[in-house]
Amino acid sequence: MSPALLGKGIYDLDEVARLVRRTRDEVAGWTHGTSTGEALLLPSDERLLSFYDLVTAAVTAELRRREVPLVKIRDARHYLAEDYGLAWPLASAAALGDLASVGTDVYVRSRRRQIAPGVREVAAGRWVDASRGGQEAFPSIIRPLLRRIEFDEDRMAERWLPAKGVVIDPRVQAGAPCVAGTRLTTELVADLVAAGDDPADIARDYDVRPAAVDAALAYERGLVAA
Repeated sequence: MSPALLGKGIYDLDEVARLVRRTRDEVAGWTHGTSTGEALLLPSDERLLSFYDLVTAAVTAELRRREVPLVKIRDARHYLAEDYGLAWPLASAAALGDLASVGTDVYVRSRRRQIAPGVREVAAGRWVDASRGGQEAFPSIIRPLLRRIEFDEDRMAERWLPAKGVVIDPRVQAGAPCVAGTRLTTELVADLVAAGDDPADIARDYDVRPAAVDAALAYERGLVAA
């Protein structure tokens, strides 16, 4: 395994698909580029994905749940990558803070004055349709895409809180979902309960509150039910 992956989260396609609650085949498609755009996810030479890829997949999954076509998400990612100069724009606070979806389109707040195709000049700071190459949008219909993501000093994704009491931190347990404030993975909690361990005993053995065990179990059961 490449040392470059250490501390950045290490995920295979199956794990990313499980955590964002989409099928493996669908997520695998996000790693492939097309004739009109780059891949949404950028696996390493070992075909492993990073925490930035996981966050990008989570945002992509949310947009797909909103029925935004994949081609528009790819177009939006390409627009954002150029506008912000980032390899993973959908894992950036700069981009996510100005990202929204309306109907089946993806909107961002433009960072530069530009001439949008077929329309008048668009001023910096105005909402534009990123999935249509910068066509101006109406601010009154924007609905920001909110994610429970914490960012580092460079404004890149640092931790993801997918559920109450659960944290995904690429520096802890290779980025596996853990009980907040611990190295206890939610998967281990679920495995112990499935093996017959009492949740109260797990809480005592791992020095966590019973509510933390309940939260871990609820999260894992939600992944299975998705």
